[in-house]
Amino acid sequence: MHAQTNQGANAKAVSAERQRIARDLHDGVGSRLIALLARLDPHDAGQQDLADSLRECLLDLQTTVDALEEGPELSIAAGLARLRYRVQPAFDRMGILVVWNVQETGKDGGLHADAATEICKIAQEAMTNVVRHSRASRMDVTLESRGDGHPVVLEIGDDGCGMPPSAIAATDRSQGRRGQHNMRFRAQRLGAQLDIFNRLPHGLCVRLVQPRGA
Repeated sequence: MHAQTNQGANAKAVSAERQRIARDLHDGVGSRLIALLARLDPHDAGQQDLADSLRECLLDLQTTVDALEEGPELSIAAGLARLRYRVQPAFDRMGILVVWNVQETGKDGGLHADAATEICKIAQEAMTNVVRHSRASRMDVTLESRGDGHPVVLEIGDDGCGMPPSAIAATDRSQGRRGQHNMRFRAQRLGAQLDIFNRLPHGLCVRLVQPRGA
């Protein structure tokens, strides 16, 4: 009984610390990024690259804060729902139609506590690449998470310009490939399979298969 009481107290302390860090990030770094964005002229084409970079930094910070606030109880579907709320304005600005097909008929049982956060980070990176590089008019986000031992399958596909096969096969972190490297690194850490391939007749697809118990 005494050990259970200590475990409960420790869990509460960890949760409180996560909440404190989330508030500090939101109120400190988040507020500064928003202030910098507000100072940029939206009609100045020369400032748009800087504005896009600041928005990406803000998005990364916001998703990190979301994960800290939710803790290990965050499900993949819930994480994608929060991500959808965060990224939709960027796709609206670009005139890209986003179709969400997120099916979660089973719990995330059998996955590591932080797997949902890592999978959502991979999704975020793939979506950022669609905005920055694809010249697409549509993006489809599909999640199959049925439970009962079935793997989690996440696909993010677009109808844009795709990528040269040599760039898809690249494993270095050179300019323009850092996002791809980060996705592969996260997938490897999860014990998941990540495939990036061109779609027919055009476009690109990022497909993650996460086994249960990995």
